[in-house]
Order: sequence, then structure tokens, then C-alpha cells
Amino acid sequence: MSIFRLGVVLVVAVALLPSDPNARSELALKAAHVGQETATFCERNPHTCGAGQELWAAFIQKAQYGLTLAAEFARNYADRSRPEAQPSAPASYGEPLSPASGPAQTRPHPPVPAVPRYRPVWHQPAQPRERI
Repeated sequence: MSIFRLGVVLVVAVALLPSDPNARSELALKAAHVGQETATFCERNPHTCGAGQELWAAFIQKAQYGLTLAAEFARNYADRSRPEAQPSAPASYGEPLSPASGPAQTRPHPPVPAVPRYRPVWHQPAQPRERI
């Protein structure tokens, strides 16, 4: 299905191209101008480009962290699914892991405190209103 969509997009793009030689040369000049404007955007707007680079760097760091977590989860899941694998005793919370333990082993999280149950207002019995 995606090949069909790609074919339709290519047919529409070719159909929209001009057939007049003057229009073709004008389109080529406009395309070259747009390419130059795009290539020199950071020179004309250094603050915007700097903010974009900071956002991109933060995104890349988050993506690397997420991929590391996913790989660690997959590795731990694969280790647990094997019957011959025996879990080792984890380090206590707050104690740094030794470099020899490797990136797959992490210290356990502290216990999560119990959260009191919240009862919404509409579950409470209605109070009678005063008559005026």
C-alpha cells in the first residue's frame, strides 16, 4: 500500500511542475533562493538556532537515556526468562555499584510509601440544604 501512495505522490508532484520554459527557469531560481535561505538561517538568526541546538541536545540525551533503560529492561527480562539464571543479591539502596558489576545491574529503588485512598466528593453523602 505504501508503494501505491508513493506513486500517487510522485505523479501529483510531476503533474504540478510547469511545462513552460520560462516558468521552469523561474522555479529553478526560486528553489535556489530557498536553498540559500535555508542554508544561511543560523547566520541570520543565531539566537533561534542556539535555542534549537540546546533543545536538540536535550532531546538526544533523553533519547539515549530511554534507549539505555529499554536495553537494560530487555537484558534483565531475557536473564529472568532463562530457567538456569539465578538472580544475584542486589546492592543495598544508597550503596554505589562497583564498576565490575556492569551497566545491566542497578541498585533497587527504595520502597514506595503507601498512598492514602482518595475519595472524591461525589462519593460522600449529600448534606441537606437549609430552606430560606
